[in-house]
Amino acid sequence: MRPKVALVVHGADGRHPGSAFVRVVLRARWAGRLGLADFIFVTPEALAAGRHLDGVDAVIVQRDALLDSVLATAAVGEISRRGIRMVHDVDDDFWSEESRARLLGQDYSPARLAAFDIASTAADITLTSTAVLATRRPDSTGAVVVVRNALDPELWFGGVPADPGGHPLGESAVTALDRDDVRGSWYLYSGSHTHGDDLELLRRVPSAQRRLEVVGVTPETASWYSLSHLASTPMPYPEYVRLLLASSARWSVGLAPLVSNGFNRGKSDLKFLEYSALGIPTIASQGTAYDEAGPHGAVLVGNDPDEWREAADALSDDPHGRRRHSHQARSHVEEERVFRVDDGWWEAVVGLGGLPSS
Repeated sequence: MRPKVALVVHGADGRHPGSAFVRVVLRARWAGRLGLADFIFVTPEALAAGRHLDGVDAVIVQRDALLDSVLATAAVGEISRRGIRMVHDVDDDFWSEESRARLLGQDYSPARLAAFDIASTAADITLTSTAVLATRRPDSTGAVVVVRNALDPELWFGGVPADPGGHPLGESAVTALDRDDVRGSWYLYSGSHTHGDDLELLRRVPSAQRRLEVVGVTPETASWYSLSHLASTPMPYPEYVRLLLASSARWSVGLAPLVSNGFNRGKSDLKFLEYSALGIPTIASQGTAYDEAGPHGAVLVGNDPDEWREAADALSDDPHGRRRHSHQARSHVEEERVFRVDDGWWEAVVGLGGLPSS
């Protein structure tokens, strides 16, 4: 019989934020297609009440999806009582004191942090997106496996779909790579309001000739950048991807700044993956997870605003350089950073793999 796995993630009815989709939903869909397991979505409330758990072999809890300590305590109790394997997927630093203080300073709910702690302590195994995060996890009797973020090969590289009226939304990123004559003068930064300090690094990048466009759920604009209408409200990640692909020709360079702090040192290189799939080169902060992208076409710079502007201007003025970086990065991502069933995720979920956390 195939294993049965319950998913507890943010979002519902197919409308999941990017973190839930990339880390959990994507892999579960692929494993289901391949016949490896049956997957069901379970709400935190249902899990806490013990509903829908008959025959379940493992439960995957996405970072703080249990919402508060009351729900988390009850849910963990049900999982333990039934002898179900608990997998905790974590793609941001919720463990270190520096990062916790940062989260709470941004009005993050203490109740959610308490729920995260309960899930973290009870997990049989923890999946992290970076090796740095794996070192942040406190020692426990469980195990930890690093499963790097990856892209859905169909969603990102299967071509741009048609809109409901049957008209193509835009040309594919592959074609756009060789169409520098139609490349817009916009720099792209995709990110939310929680990355305000990172965005501030780019203040000196825009100019009269080249503008910065921010795509994502950012609450307010500023005179030195423009907010895109593409994702002005939260939307399912697949829809977000389709909008980006359809608009890829308007951007010449993707920017991925990360200020130097403990929280950011645990971040993954997901923006490099996404920008590369869009067919645009990436400029990213040195001393972060993006360092590994340097040999694969990313341009790495220090966290000085003038250095960012110089790098962005140089790449924008060099169409051959942009094409070279774009091709190198896209080829790497398409070949090495798309979802694969043998990346350690499946073995960790069903209990076939895992490294001691200490």
